[in-house]
Amino acid sequence: MANQSRNGSAFEYAVCRQLMPELDKWLARHSLPKLASQVVRLVEDKRFQQIHESFNATPILLQQQMLLASKASWKRLFDMEPRIVYATEGDPLIVKANSNAGKEGDVRDVLFLRRIGPSHRRRILSSSSNWEIGISCKWNHADLKHPRLSPSIDFGKEWVGIPCSEEYWVALTSPMAYLKEHAGTLWSRLSKKEELVYGPILTALMNELLTLGQSHVFPNRLVWYLVGRYDFYKVIARVVLHQTDVQAFNLHGTLNQDAEGKRPRTSLSTSVGRLPTRLVQVSRKNATTISVILDRGWQFDLRVHNADRVIAPTVKLAVSFAGNPFESYTEPWATRTASKVPGRSQRFYS
Repeated sequence: MANQSRNGSAFEYAVCRQLMPELDKWLARHSLPKLASQVVRLVEDKRFQQIHESFNATPILLQQQMLLASKASWKRLFDMEPRIVYATEGDPLIVKANSNAGKEGDVRDVLFLRRIGPSHRRRILSSSSNWEIGISCKWNHADLKHPRLSPSIDFGKEWVGIPCSEEYWVALTSPMAYLKEHAGTLWSRLSKKEELVYGPILTALMNELLTLGQSHVFPNRLVWYLVGRYDFYKVIARVVLHQTDVQAFNLHGTLNQDAEGKRPRTSLSTSVGRLPTRLVQVSRKNATTISVILDRGWQFDLRVHNADRVIAPTVKLAVSFAGNPFESYTEPWATRTASKVPGRSQRFYS
């Protein structure tokens, strides 16, 4: 497993690991009974074992940083999610690593579930009577996705359900043929890659996005693909800054609900209806990046880069936010170093 992928999985484990001790601290700080050991149930399935192994394979110093980042995230999340805080023995909080993360528009890495019904304070766009939210965990980066472009990938169909035009495939022919000609050599030895590869690919991508953008379904589907179909919190650990960012994506109003009359200490604005309705602009930002602007505050940067060290007829896009219409909070890490790192035998729940 590559270091970045391993670190991402390890951070998911750290978030799960810190839930119960931080919940006990939060309850004590607000003069409430410590019940976390009774009301938190962790699903130790195959996916959880994978993220646990990733954490154990991570250097000790990095583990300590991940625990500090996780602690900072829970400071915010408890204030925004009373349904996590006020679980009961009769309706415990179920915590599980999401085995479907990255599939079908689901970007949530960790899920939280209870049987408690919809809040009367919010309009919930769901037929389910159960409550479920999730967290997307990002270690030292804030990219949304890393989709590939190649002669065999119809990105239009994959992203928004609309096949790419013939013009796109024709425009892609020359740069991909150039990559195929040099397949097997190192990218670092490829001359004029911005001129002969990145530039033509970005031009083809820009033109095709403008074509796809004429469809009324394009704005919503693009957000669902890049951001996700489900409400979630994004937790971003920023190592250099020693801080954790918590971003709330509340498209359907399922976040920030009451817990049997107990309201959130930090309220989020209602996000229902904030999905974009039209494509405003697609423009070149620099030699390797294009900007996609939608209405209602949505803006994405798409940066093209080589997928691997060795050349193959494919490239990747690093997709990130340049602007979004949701709340974002920052919590600094504790100044002292984490003193204890969990071992394999530790259990989190009763």
